[in-house]
This record gives sequence, structure tokens and C-alpha cells, in this order.
Amino acid sequence: MRTFMIDLKTQSHYSELGIGPDADAKEIRDSQSRIIGELRRKLSRVSNPDEKRAIDERLKTVNSIGDKLSNPKERQSYDAENSHLTFFVIRKASAPILEDRELRLRWIHKGVRDFLVERGETVAPLADLERSDFSADYTPNQMLDDILESKRRG
Repeated sequence: MRTFMIDLKTQSHYSELGIGPDADAKEIRDSQSRIIGELRRKLSRVSNPDEKRAIDERLKTVNSIGDKLSNPKERQSYDAENSHLTFFVIRKASAPILEDRELRLRWIHKGVRDFLVERGETVAPLADLERSDFSADYTPNQMLDDILESKRRG
């Protein structure tokens, strides 16, 4: 099972690092290292003193958060102090819809399409599988042509 966190636009240590509350120490360190690397590259390209200060502050914040979440006692304390954050578990059966980008897009498109069709709007199909009228489709398809030809003969 995978745990997801709803942070409702609230910054948390987990959302700062872009990880879930079920992340292990390796995931925390990997995320921390990735963010620090991006910030250091950005810092080397910036010349504005205000931007440099902001990036330095962000580096300190990311280091502090990574250290805190990597320490089991400090992490437990942080989780207890921030119990107002909502955590929930999604069973494996429903997780693919949330983890697979293509499935998520199809699911969202279907919901939006159904909503618009209910209100009388015309929505172009996302794929041929959603089409019901192929009369304007002149794309050559040898397999379909062979089937039609065999039905004509047979």
C-alpha cells in the first residue's frame, strides 16, 4: 500500500522535499540531494544578490528538513507536532490510477467529457476507442480491408 498526503496548500517538510510521509531514509536523502544540486546549479548562474540570498535560505531550509526527517526521533516528533496534516492510504487496486500518468489523464478526460456531453457539448474523442462514427475516416487499414473483403466473398 502507498500512503499519500493531502497538504491542502500547507507547506510541510514532506511537500518541501517532494516526498510522501511514507518515504524511507534513502528517498529522503535522494530528494534532498537532488534539490540541493538544482539549487547549487541555480546559485552558480545567478548574479542578483537578493536571488542569491533567497537560494541560500532555501539551501539551509532543505538541509535542515532533510536532516530532521532522516533522524527517526526528530521525524517522529515532527509528525506528532503536525498531526493536523491529513494522511490516507490507497489500496494497491486503486493506486495505478493515481501513479500512472496516462491512466490519470484518461480518467480526467473521461470525467470532463462526460460532464460536457451531459450539458449538450460536442467533445472530440481522445482515441479511436471512444469513437462511434468512422464514416469520415479514410485512413488505410489493411487488416480491416481484408476482413471486409473476406465478408464480401463469403
